[in-house]
Amino acid sequence: MPEFHFTMIDGQDDIKDGLAFGHLEVRGATGQASSRTPDKDGGLGIQVFAVLPELLDGLSSLIRRGRGTFIFSDPVFSLKFKIDRHGTLTISHRRTVIDAAPPATVARAIWSAVQEFSNKHLGDVTEPTEFTELSDSGDVQFIDMRIRVEAAMARFQIALNELRS
Repeated sequence: MPEFHFTMIDGQDDIKDGLAFGHLEVRGATGQASSRTPDKDGGLGIQVFAVLPELLDGLSSLIRRGRGTFIFSDPVFSLKFKIDRHGTLTISHRRTVIDAAPPATVARAIWSAVQEFSNKHLGDVTEPTEFTELSDSGDVQFIDMRIRVEAAMARFQIALNELRS
């Protein structure tokens, strides 16, 4: 069974807007991958709250389709999720296969890691970023990572429940 683990990089002054850096590590039966670099400090990492919605939404879309590929990509780290014709979800990083498991198993593993990370750090995100976007109504609004992550988690939870039924 694959294991996913998100961590926050220590010593960041301000994570109130959710643009803090962290790492994602994945371990499986046949390999492992990490956003950490060989540098002493582990490198820059990923903006975890910024990428969580893409990861959760992309994976839930793939699982609902039941076939195909989803590539989670950040400037410093990427993972490939592919469901084959037998229904097995393979996780790979570059050319290394990390694990192959039923989609529900992978979804539960990611969900567990996201919940653990969010329970520990999402409460620290208390204000929107300084970046803006257009709302559905056409108004300019500040991007709020907490709202984005919570919405993506809710959508993923629905996808997980569909897998169980």
